Amino acid sequence: IKNNSYFSYLLNGLPERSVTVLLETKSGDIIAASERNFYKYISSSNSFTLLNLNFGKENPSPLILSASENDNGDIWIGTKDQGLFIWRKQAQLTSDMSLEYVSANIFGSISTIYGIQFDTSGDAWCSTQSGIFKLNSRGDALARFTKYDGLQGSDFNFGSSFKDSNDQIYFGGSNGYNRFS
Repeated sequence: IKNNSYFSYLLNGLPERSVTVLLETKSGDIIAASERNFYKYISSSNSFTLLNLNFGKENPSPLILSASENDNGDIWIGTKDQGLFIWRKQAQLTSDMSLEYVSANIFGSISTIYGIQFDTSGDAWCSTQSGIFKLNSRGDALARFTKYDGLQGSDFNFGSSFKDSNDQIYFGGSNGYNRFS
């Protein structure tokens, strides 16, 4: 909002009404994700361009629930029922739209990633329907936390995570929220 006015991107280039993720990358790009597509904002034309990300064998593309960027510039994408994908910075630089699938062995039967946040060490924290997982930058599991570890519950909510200015990570669920220092 500038000077008590607003600008609607739906009317100016964003072809879908439902936006599930807004992400400002470290390079200043704006990424908007709908349920099945990623778009990059092009300021020079004041419009969005479709990024035809390749989720591999997933057809149709999975439902996108979350996205976050690590310090390396890799964009991590959480989906409903299809797990976690990483769009590596090197692939972005070469306009390669192929995504790396994070092995299902990490999550076992967990397949929905509601939120993704990175700590100051570069590790990813992912909220799921079966607790919170901590992964290293390669996507290898480091730890899993559930209600038995003191969480509000083991199920978390889509769109309910953030990192504050003191580097504390929050995840919201059906019985409240948890904070990690």
